Amino acid sequence: MSDHCLLFLSLEEHILPQKRFWFELFWVKLEGFLDAVQEAWVCDPRIVDPFHQLDVLLRNTMRALSAWGEKKIGNIKLQIAVAKLVILRLDCAQEGRLLSAEERWLRGMLKHVVLGLASLERTIARQRSHIRWLTEGDANTQLFHLVANGRKTKNFIPAILVNGQTITDQRGKEEAFFQA
Repeated sequence: MSDHCLLFLSLEEHILPQKRFWFELFWVKLEGFLDAVQEAWVCDPRIVDPFHQLDVLLRNTMRALSAWGEKKIGNIKLQIAVAKLVILRLDCAQEGRLLSAEERWLRGMLKHVVLGLASLERTIARQRSHIRWLTEGDANTQLFHLVANGRKTKNFIPAILVNGQTITDQRGKEEAFFQA
């Protein structure tokens, strides 16, 4: 008899992992944040279990804030790249001719936008690295304490056996060692 079971593997299905939700700290400073949270903080009144209610409220808020953040800010790297491309095209045009007043204004505004987006990108990176440091830093601290306290644990004698009798108290162990 065999206790093995058949395993069916299919390589045809493509399961896309869900994008992880990141709450960005700078969202709180943006206009419309509180309105987005208030609109999303609704739950079906038929749900009576408070834990299920909280779960639904948090999931609704997560989805709404993700959509709001994407609509309000969008892809920062893409916006920076597009703005830099337009600035480059205006710079190339400026080499052959004088730019009009509107083109100079657009070039100046795009440079300000790029600076603002770069600052925002730095803020996001700093926040994410801080969160990563908190999670990984705790692991390193725990390892450090384990190594530092390892010698104390290694040198501790919990009990000794003298003439068939087990001695565990500190005073008794001291006397047994002194007698030996």
